[in-house]
Amino acid sequence: MARHIWTVLCKDTIVDSTTGSLTMVEVFEELTAQILVPHDAPLPQQPPIPLSLKIVSLWERSALAVPEDKTSFRVRIYDPNGKELSQNEVTYSMLGPHLRSRNIVSIQNMPAVLAGRYEFRIYGPKGARWMEVAVVPLHLKISVGKADPIPAKPS
Repeated sequence: MARHIWTVLCKDTIVDSTTGSLTMVEVFEELTAQILVPHDAPLPQQPPIPLSLKIVSLWERSALAVPEDKTSFRVRIYDPNGKELSQNEVTYSMLGPHLRSRNIVSIQNMPAVLAGRYEFRIYGPKGARWMEVAVVPLHLKISVGKADPIPAKPS
């Protein structure tokens, strides 16, 4: 089984085509979503927040001299109440000179409606089972307010 090294949540990634170096743009630990509704509309109790982010995970061969082919990991996302929102499985290989595998999972428009601590749980295979290797939290704050009314144009 490959060894999990780290996992980070971010807005975007840039991979240098020459060096393979990775830049993570806006690493997330906490987010504040501001929802503005028209001044004459009621304030929603639980407005949906479409979160888009990337999960970047680095894995290494468990025995550096032994190539690993078609191994995988899973990401499960939980809301603040413990409800599972999503599950993704990523398959990758570490063959030839590749001792590590850096994997980027894109999450588009994840429906968040609750403020609080979301968990991104990372699992690696252990025999026929899956073992949790990391929990990456994301604290979401939600601010709902009224938009300023549009001033009338002079005639």
